[in-house]
Amino acid sequence: MPTSINKAIFLDLKELTSLAENHNTSDQEIFRKINHLDNKYTGNKLYAANINGSICNIGSTRRSINLLNFTITRLQKQLESSTLEKLNYDLGNAILCITEIKNPYPHKIEYLINSKKFNESRYFLNKVTTHNTYYPTAITNSANILEKYGRNLEAIYLYDKAIHYNEHFGMALGNKAQSIEYYINLSPQKSLRLMDIACSLYKKSLTDKDLEEIGGPHVRDFFISRIKFISDYLENCNFTPHQLNKKPTIKSKYLKFCLERNLFLNWDFGHYYDKYSTHDSFFPAHTFHTSETKSTHADFMPKRSYFIFQIFNQILESYTTSRFQFFQAINTKTEKLDDLVNYTYTFDHSKHSHNYGAIKNVMSCLYNCLDKIGHLLHYNFLPEDEDESRDIYFHWLLDESFKNIIIKQNNYQLLALRSLALDFQKGQQYSHLNKIRNRITHSFLSITPDYSTNHDNSDEKITEISLIKSTEEMFLIVKSALMYTTTAFSQKPQDTNLYFPITVTPENKIFGEI
Repeated sequence: MPTSINKAIFLDLKELTSLAENHNTSDQEIFRKINHLDNKYTGNKLYAANINGSICNIGSTRRSINLLNFTITRLQKQLESSTLEKLNYDLGNAILCITEIKNPYPHKIEYLINSKKFNESRYFLNKVTTHNTYYPTAITNSANILEKYGRNLEAIYLYDKAIHYNEHFGMALGNKAQSIEYYINLSPQKSLRLMDIACSLYKKSLTDKDLEEIGGPHVRDFFISRIKFISDYLENCNFTPHQLNKKPTIKSKYLKFCLERNLFLNWDFGHYYDKYSTHDSFFPAHTFHTSETKSTHADFMPKRSYFIFQIFNQILESYTTSRFQFFQAINTKTEKLDDLVNYTYTFDHSKHSHNYGAIKNVMSCLYNCLDKIGHLLHYNFLPEDEDESRDIYFHWLLDESFKNIIIKQNNYQLLALRSLALDFQKGQQYSHLNKIRNRITHSFLSITPDYSTNHDNSDEKITEISLIKSTEEMFLIVKSALMYTTTAFSQKPQDTNLYFPITVTPENKIFGEI
């Protein structure tokens, strides 16, 4: 009996879709059909899990604001009394569809910076977990929204999560390829190897039989056009795939650790390219105005430039030191040293150690890097008479003054940084990292074994695996923020006759290689 009901449900949903595909069918006729099906399948969980997605797809195809608003309203109501994860997926997609219909691509910075709808869509899409078959689509759509805000590197991390879940998921493969192309355009080095990787991703995306159903009727043709463009370009450059096998020999355990996790601050994208792949070469391309006040520390350098370079050096020092401490904490045994410390047992199985303390310090230091980025941006983009000693934190990027700078500069990389800062607020994508950091900095964070009987989901407890995973995530966030910062600085001022670039000398060229 259940099998026949399930078959009837899918036949009815297919009939609903066919009805909607007829251009002569009005929205009111569709509403009546939906009402009929709602009554017919009252209380049926299979119907409840699929009807909203069908209405959302119909509304998107017909570009019907009425149908999409109807879907959003019913989903919001259903979520008040249901924990069904599929409802979050459908609601996130419905909000995304209606937002894109009302404000089609390309999106202006003024709209993106003021709109809350894209973030609202991501909020619900990010609630979909790996236990749900819709996870790769949800995480891919979330990544697509990040791309709109210039958050290219973070989007690629999300596409990788979707591909890890389903290695043949065509939209994640193709969209990652697009993101890599955009990444190459941002990068000061035009990597042929990355272009070849993008081409391979496009080709693999075409093997997904559901590509058009998920991405639309024109997605295959677009991916094919990109394959041809990249292939022709690589051929003209005399690039051959066998060059990909030429990797430098790396014996250092530390360097391998960093490469495997993509922790070097350069544009190599985490791949083994050459001997410079293990260098940290991010740097803000700074220019100065002829009227700027000279520094008292170096009379040939403007005060602003001196201060910016010192902050950036401090960020590099903090990041790279944290990276090394993280490596040591993961790879060094400290049990004998731990036994010398009389930690107080608190009857909750929580454990303390030198390694845990080191990882917690790394987590705090990485967050401090974000605060320094906020200070760096504040000093660079505000008037010269601003007090450089004023305490500025990363959440300043949510301030109205920074919002006005983004609009005035029309700089999508600054927009990316503001959007990233917003994600550390309560309920957003990175709010859990903010909680961890605040616990470490201001109170305590206990490392607890992953015992199902010992979990109360409180903020002051975390497992060792979760702490390490969260710290790795913070490294990638800080790296992303630094990439957005360096590219934001590279935007040329309008009056180029009065601005000059700063010539940079690497410190190791003065003091020698260490």
